[in-house]
Amino acid sequence: MSQKQHLFFEFARTGKRLTAAWFAVPIGLISTVAGQIVGGIGIGILVVMAMFGNGGTDDPEAAAAEVEASLDLASLSSVEQGLFLIGFFFFAAIAIFLWVRLFEKRSIASMGFHGLGSGLFKFARGGLFAFLSMAAMAFGMQAIGYAEGSPAEVPTSWMLVWPLLILMLGWIVQGSTEEIVTRGLLFQSVGARHGLIVAVIISAAVFTLLHGMNDNPSAVFFINLALYSVFACFYALREASLWGICGHHAMWNFTQGNLFGFAVSGSQFGEDRLMQFSETGPDLITGGATGPEGGLVTTIILAISMVVLLLIKPSKDLYDKVPAPSASDGDACPID
Repeated sequence: MSQKQHLFFEFARTGKRLTAAWFAVPIGLISTVAGQIVGGIGIGILVVMAMFGNGGTDDPEAAAAEVEASLDLASLSSVEQGLFLIGFFFFAAIAIFLWVRLFEKRSIASMGFHGLGSGLFKFARGGLFAFLSMAAMAFGMQAIGYAEGSPAEVPTSWMLVWPLLILMLGWIVQGSTEEIVTRGLLFQSVGARHGLIVAVIISAAVFTLLHGMNDNPSAVFFINLALYSVFACFYALREASLWGICGHHAMWNFTQGNLFGFAVSGSQFGEDRLMQFSETGPDLITGGATGPEGGLVTTIILAISMVVLLLIKPSKDLYDKVPAPSASDGDACPID
């Protein structure tokens, strides 16, 4: 690739250090787990406070069971699910931002968050891309008799819409955080030091690992996780940005679970859905209990998406924002 085609990696080199692969992987995993622990503790405290504020039981065992039930996403309302997702993932994103800012000594914008206006356009375009992909899967399976779907339930008032908007915000935080970890630190920083192939492999491996504990996994599910990660890497590389793939990831999950009513990576997310699709065809194709992500339908859509990705014009307008290193500066200093 030419230097301009490496634009996304060049942004990482504007700092004073590049995080090596063997350091980036534990940082990414620790940030994700620690962030979820911090968020989980905060959510747990709020749940307990709310429970006892409403005159909850004094029996410790019964209280523990009630807290556990309150943390079951499938039983939560849209607002509660959205707040849960925000709390569970927000701190992991903050941890990565702090690492990039304080240790790599570069700006948050250099991770691929340049330009709010153009960024929001890329985010919306990525979200539309994901919506069309999921719609193609849902209605495509329905057309060949592999899925059944209920008519859309159009909300009759704003009071029925805003809970879904809060849930959408939760998915935005969740999807964007996963991209910040895997396509920000683990793809961009590693790629700037070790090259494209190593960065894609590490990003895909960690992304797949982070989903390894999901419910109802299958062999095709893990293959699709790896394929989505490769797609996401090249999406970020194509735009020299994380805006678009953050929008794609967020809307991929939101439309899958709350517009079409499928399971998301093996888990059901509450009862607030505009439509309810259920798989009736072979699990190998539809994904069965895993949802579409566990079936060949997603494999096909991701293959088509890679072709569509080639239609996105590579970003060149940001190239002037990469400082040209002076002859005395040399390369950015890696963390060994």
